[in-house]
Amino acid sequence: MTMKLIELFSVLVLFALRSDAQESQLNVNGFKLGFLLDPKISREFEVQKMFRYGVLQFLKSSKSVDIREDAIHVDMGNGFDAANSMCTLISSGVVGVIGMHTSNTVDVVSSISNTFNVPYLTTSMPTNTSIKNGGYQIYFKPPYLEAVFDLVRHYGWKRATYFYSTYEGQERMQQFIDMLMQSNPRFTLNSKRVESPEDAVDVIKGNIRAHENVLLDLPAAHSETFLNSLHQVEAALLADAAYVTSFVLEDMSNKIPNLAAERLSCTSEPTVPWTLGFYIVDAFKKVNTPGLFTGNISFDQFGRRKNYELYIIESHRSNGQRKEIGTWSLKAGVTTYQQRKNALIEKDRIEISNKTRIVTSILIEPFFMLKKGDNLTGNDRYEGYCVDLTKLIAGLVGFDFVFKLVEDRKFGSKDENGRWDGMIGELLRREADLAVAPITVTSERENVVHFSKPFMSVTTSVLAKRFYVDYLNIFQFYKVFSYEVWGSIVLALLGASVMLWLVSKVASYKNFDDGRKTDAENFTLCNSIWYLLGCSMMCSVNLVPKTLSGRIASAVWWLFVLLILSSYISVLFSFFNVQRGRKFLTSSDLSNQTSTVPVYERMWSFMKSTEPSVFVRSSQEGVARVRRENGKYAFITESTTIQYVNQQPPCDTMQLEGNFGKKSYGVAMPVGSDLRERITLAVLELAEAQSLAKLERLWWHDKGKCSSSPPPGRREIFPKKIKMQNIKFAVVILMAGIVVALFITFFHLVYKACLKAKQNKTKFSDEICVTVRSFYTGKMDAQSANLRPPSNAPLEMK
Repeated sequence: MTMKLIELFSVLVLFALRSDAQESQLNVNGFKLGFLLDPKISREFEVQKMFRYGVLQFLKSSKSVDIREDAIHVDMGNGFDAANSMCTLISSGVVGVIGMHTSNTVDVVSSISNTFNVPYLTTSMPTNTSIKNGGYQIYFKPPYLEAVFDLVRHYGWKRATYFYSTYEGQERMQQFIDMLMQSNPRFTLNSKRVESPEDAVDVIKGNIRAHENVLLDLPAAHSETFLNSLHQVEAALLADAAYVTSFVLEDMSNKIPNLAAERLSCTSEPTVPWTLGFYIVDAFKKVNTPGLFTGNISFDQFGRRKNYELYIIESHRSNGQRKEIGTWSLKAGVTTYQQRKNALIEKDRIEISNKTRIVTSILIEPFFMLKKGDNLTGNDRYEGYCVDLTKLIAGLVGFDFVFKLVEDRKFGSKDENGRWDGMIGELLRREADLAVAPITVTSERENVVHFSKPFMSVTTSVLAKRFYVDYLNIFQFYKVFSYEVWGSIVLALLGASVMLWLVSKVASYKNFDDGRKTDAENFTLCNSIWYLLGCSMMCSVNLVPKTLSGRIASAVWWLFVLLILSSYISVLFSFFNVQRGRKFLTSSDLSNQTSTVPVYERMWSFMKSTEPSVFVRSSQEGVARVRRENGKYAFITESTTIQYVNQQPPCDTMQLEGNFGKKSYGVAMPVGSDLRERITLAVLELAEAQSLAKLERLWWHDKGKCSSSPPPGRREIFPKKIKMQNIKFAVVILMAGIVVALFITFFHLVYKACLKAKQNKTKFSDEICVTVRSFYTGKMDAQSANLRPPSNAPLEMK
């Protein structure tokens, strides 16, 4: 019997509101059925509700039965009241009586039923005293003592405590002891009579170790508070009793056209039984039909249920949740679902183990790799995550296997002609039985092959070059510029100082005669260097060029310093403020290749048009390019590949923050493979046992050769040193400004020489020589003055 715990809706309107038109459709006389109701045991409303529900279900397929109810309230613990009520019902002309009995009334009710041949239908369990061959009792509740006995043997209990609260419970305990004495005389059974479930709980709490195994035999009203509404079982039995009663009465009405109840008297002498009662009880014992809730319904010659099955329910201690863990039947005994599963697995194992399976895979670290060593053959040539995974699955499922590398080194994609290559193609051509590799489960592949439950879930991320910088380095500032840039800055300072000194001396030639202090006297070579350094540091040095050329030279130097200083400060700021793992490019920026956002569209367009191409043929090539291009290339790939590469020498790669594009890896197999369900179950078992997590930790972390933290005294940073090509513009501006200043100085020199020559009436060439000598010496000496003829000397006439 399948004892399902159920929740039923009320069926309130069934017979009471039938109209005369409905009654006229019935083809036979109505039948009256009596009820013995004890308010202490069951509620009248619930009993009648469930009975009407069972009749209603029968009437859905047949309308040839009309059953009326006659209920009497009685104390079923009082034998005298029970006898009077039973006599009252049979005297009213009932075809049967439905009720529950106790140890005090079972003999009385059974005696009256057998004497007057009136069927007694009960939801109580039969006892040894109530069983009689040829009796008129029909027991809808099956005996479960054998099931409890088999369950105790199944779990291997050596001792238990039996709690009971009624005489019936004590009687069942004695039957249980008799069973134990026949099979296990050494079993220790302690018994305790309690008045309520709370008393049983108090006894258990007093000595938990002594009451580790408990058998609870309490009435349904008490058990409801202990195991949550076992009244539902009684309700299910009542519904099935009504259903079977309707079935039997319809069948007997067809066989006996004039079937009708008789009014019997308990006081008549001699006793006159119901002549047709035997046929009614015999029809019940021949019933073999599926019930509404309690499984198949059939009875033996004693009116007890047979061929039934009980559910075994396990209740969790902490949260009270219940689940079915197995079944019990008289033929099979205790059978847990795990036993059935193991039996099926063992049967399949025998069938599967007769064939060696071909497992195809692809060389990719750390999933599938060639093992280092000589004289390796067969499966010993390979190692990796997928190798260990295949061994675990084969151990659980029970099959032999041999590894095979995919010939074209591809995972599997469909070409223009609709043909599949790679591992998927080998499965379709039946060249392999399984594909165990980091092969992504996609809808397109799922249409042509079958996948197991995923054994690994991964995301897509970005691999980039990792860089370090010293934490405690007082000379960190110089690393902002490359060596060639620092050299260029020093040369520019010296060159600009020399040029400022030269233009100052040349441009100050006009002041040589008037005795005033000139730029040449202020801007010596040392003062020029000091002046330009002060401009670089935004400091005042009390030196200001007064000539146009000097001011132009100073202005271009200021502009040069501004450009260099801006670049320096920006890079130095990033050096001292960048955090470990800070990304210079977000993962989402690189992932949205089909986005309609203009930024992403331009990015994808740039990736496609860049030369050389940013795309690579394999993960190994992409990793090598990341390391080779020194921070100018980022590689988009699976997170598993990135995590493995980060743990391998030279330990110079890192994963950017942010993941996208979730996908899963699964074991692929041909459509219709006999291994599909078994491998899926094996993968689930490995996941529940944390075996998959242990494998991942072994190959991605335990076997790693890199530390997750930077070396002592160092931190990660991205390369952003300023090189010579980055400051070319500033250098060009500086050089152009100096050239302009020199040109103005030269023009000023020539112009002054012309004016002097005209004023002194000397040759232009002589004046140039005087100017150059004055520039060299820094003053107008006597020799230079003698080169000029006196201003009042007569002109020589040729």
